[in-house]
Amino acid sequence: MKIFALFIGFIAFTSSFATHGFAMRVVGSCHDNVFSLEISTSFHGQVTFSLCESQESKTLRVKTLNIVYDENNKKSVMTEVTEIKDLTGDSFDKIVAMYEEALAFNTMDNANGLDGSTWCIKTYRGMNDLKACFWTPGSNTESRGLSGLYNLGEHLWDVANLKNNKQFQFY
Repeated sequence: MKIFALFIGFIAFTSSFATHGFAMRVVGSCHDNVFSLEISTSFHGQVTFSLCESQESKTLRVKTLNIVYDENNKKSVMTEVTEIKDLTGDSFDKIVAMYEEALAFNTMDNANGLDGSTWCIKTYRGMNDLKACFWTPGSNTESRGLSGLYNLGEHLWDVANLKNNKQFQFY
């Protein structure tokens, strides 16, 4: 029984290290996640962007999740695709600069609605993680202090070439 208790204690201890930033972060095939931005739309799926940097590469991980109703089988089909896009140093630096601007959001934002999108940005800074979510940053962007976040999302959407994807809409 003592061994079992020690094992459970060890699991909790290592889990605590991982959630508090002590363990190396691995996202797909890249290490050291700089940030992630998840955009979930009411009717057009979900996209998660993760900017990653390692000694070998600078990449953008783009995970798309789409749910489509199949009329023939009368059920919904979920499709998940993950792409890793290699970035040049200049492209990576531009995204990092836009990310820094995106962090100037208004923490008191209280907008919401029925249809739209939910944007969640998660930052990784040392031992601290921060996650902030906003309803449809494209609505009253300037007055809500979300210009930086909106511009970042729009740029990542372009880098991922999602404008040509009919399954996803940016809003």
